[in-house]
Amino acid sequence: MLPADFLRSIPQPPAPPLCPVPRCRGVRARVTAALVPVVVLLLPGCGTSLHLVESDHARVLAHQAIEGESPSSPGVFEVGFLTYGSGTDRNRIEYGDSVAFTTTAVDASKLVSLGGEAASRKRFWGFGPDEFPRNGRVWYPVRPEGAADGPFPLVLIVHGNHNPREFSDPGYAYLGELLASRGFILVSVDMNFLNGAIRGENDARGWMLLQHLKAWQGFDADEDNPFHGTVDWERIALMGHSRGGEAVAHAAAFNRLTHYPDDASLTFDFGFDIRSLVAIAPVDGQYEPSNRAVPLEDVNYLVFHGSHDGDVTSFAGLRQYARVGFSGRVPAFKSAVYVYRANHGQWNEEWGAFDNGPRSPRILALDGLMPMEDQLEFARVYIAAFLEATLREDPRFLPLFRDHRTAGGWLPPTMYKTRFQHASFRPLADFSEDIDLTTGTVPGVTLQGVGLSTWREGEMVLRSRITPQRQVSQQRQGVWLGWHRTAEAEPAAAEKAASAGDPDASDAACEVATTDDLGCDPMGPPRYSIALPEGLAAEWGAGTGTTLELEVAPTERKPPPPPPPTPEPTQADGPDDAANDPSANRAGVQEQDANPPTAPSTDPDDEDDPEESEPMDFSLELVDASGARATLPISQFGPLRAPLDIRVLRRSDLENSRFPTLHEVVGHGFSVPLDEFTSVNPELDLSTLREIHLVFDRTRVGEIIVSGVGLAQPGDAFLAPRVNGGTGAPSETDAAPPGSNLGCRPGNPEAPCVELGRVPGPT
Repeated sequence: MLPADFLRSIPQPPAPPLCPVPRCRGVRARVTAALVPVVVLLLPGCGTSLHLVESDHARVLAHQAIEGESPSSPGVFEVGFLTYGSGTDRNRIEYGDSVAFTTTAVDASKLVSLGGEAASRKRFWGFGPDEFPRNGRVWYPVRPEGAADGPFPLVLIVHGNHNPREFSDPGYAYLGELLASRGFILVSVDMNFLNGAIRGENDARGWMLLQHLKAWQGFDADEDNPFHGTVDWERIALMGHSRGGEAVAHAAAFNRLTHYPDDASLTFDFGFDIRSLVAIAPVDGQYEPSNRAVPLEDVNYLVFHGSHDGDVTSFAGLRQYARVGFSGRVPAFKSAVYVYRANHGQWNEEWGAFDNGPRSPRILALDGLMPMEDQLEFARVYIAAFLEATLREDPRFLPLFRDHRTAGGWLPPTMYKTRFQHASFRPLADFSEDIDLTTGTVPGVTLQGVGLSTWREGEMVLRSRITPQRQVSQQRQGVWLGWHRTAEAEPAAAEKAASAGDPDASDAACEVATTDDLGCDPMGPPRYSIALPEGLAAEWGAGTGTTLELEVAPTERKPPPPPPPTPEPTQADGPDDAANDPSANRAGVQEQDANPPTAPSTDPDDEDDPEESEPMDFSLELVDASGARATLPISQFGPLRAPLDIRVLRRSDLENSRFPTLHEVVGHGFSVPLDEFTSVNPELDLSTLREIHLVFDRTRVGEIIVSGVGLAQPGDAFLAPRVNGGTGAPSETDAAPPGSNLGCRPGNPEAPCVELGRVPGPT
């Protein structure tokens, strides 16, 4: 069975014994004195599991490359506010006598089943699924003198599941006030009557969003309505939080259908121009039309999730992110952001820090959360920038999505892992096409590993479980690459000998008494190579506006050294020589179990190695058809971090038993402009690009998961400004390690290009 709801489909641990309530600063505390237990402080099992990774934001967010004001700054419009709805709500005056105008109810009975709760819900709400009201809170631009008239883009946001008697729709006022001041109409849609213990109702949430859009068509057409003629129907966005974050995808899918997938008797007639979707800490798979995951195409998509989410405990939105595809006909893009120390509830001002309700202080490690205002500010920055870019075609904020470091001055001080994909992206290797490790996605693309300890492909998973033995799939594949350089030598000596064309001298150089922690190999450092067929780069128009796209997730594992490569056969070898054995490990790759351990090594020698605490890094090398090449460190294009520990629960024993790992496998996306390489080596011809190498020459030992390797042409607006100024010139901290070919020039004896990791031909 596929996961229905990430938190609620996972077996929950028994309630822990009462533990002292921590002091939480900057949190909306809603626990009354009667709920706070008085206990002995040293109660067994009550040790907090709070642990935070030291933040690198001072370095990563040190630049503000994008000029101008932050998108979180108020705009030129004054902000108006009103509510619309049934006019008869018995629990909230804003949807009762205080509505500005009334709306008609809709029949959702084919999408919602209340089961045994039907009677009690009708007593509280006064209605059932056959007459769901269309209630909404509206923040809208008020045109000051001299300001441009509308029409304005229309944005709807819907909350997720919460206590239905603690109303959730007021919690997005911070977005309403900002967006209205910037010339958007924002509607916070009331769906509190769908909250509570209902399951599988997210199709109804999506359908209700579309029913609100139909209501807005009426508002816009009615000359007596205050919103007459104010809506730009070519610029619509839907946003959702939690279950609402999944619902916006259903709405976008239903918008293009003529019938309800689970019952053809319910017909659809929507067809709105929904350009953009925003999913805030969404669930995924709570509802699946026709028992299938929801596909989306040609829509801008933004999703973000907090590492310390105590409700939706995995980045479920990565699954929908993977299912957003592009035909190439629409200049759309998608972006994902993982926010360290953010939780679930602080995206909504009414929910706050208590992701598990009133018992949260004794269950969750609340002291580790980022301040609520910082979390709200992140949402303001990213959502406003996304809507300005996708609904208004304002290019100012586009670099933020390709590389968040361009907006270091705008973002709250924490760590972020980001992903970006433009509609122009073409995959070279997504690792899902077959079970052959040596073939890429495009015919003719080949893959090769040399000197690796780990080389395998597999399914990427989230840290939440479906069963005790099975974790939730990210619905994407990756390749695991591990290396361990152990030779005691001075690499420069070997390379000098190799460049002189004397392989024996190269071997001898690797045996000198000097020691270099990065090791020495006459074949060069370990590497993973992607070879393009002749003509592919030209066919795809590779040039200075092209980017190399890949996602990289370091693991905690320290692979063992690989076995030595199997020697090539000689005439003296007999027929039983390993060269004739198809199982021979020619690439020097250590065989691995299907599910290798992810825990760090406990080898005391590794613990004493000072380099083990240094940031991971490796080189990207491009080679054209003539052999011209250029190399740059991947760290020039973004942070390459070790896994970020997530300790959400107060009790470490429960954390360890509930989750198989203490981190989420979230890769960081690197969008690398190829003109950075031509700045290093002007002789590199991108139109004849033939090889892309990941060269593991900067860190002695490590393992990474790589996914989504390809080329894109996002356009100049995404590519400038850049954190490094777009010059491609390495700083002093990016000095080339021996053998990296950083800035080499073919045929230039003062800067020769070393043949890194070339496999010797047959003798």
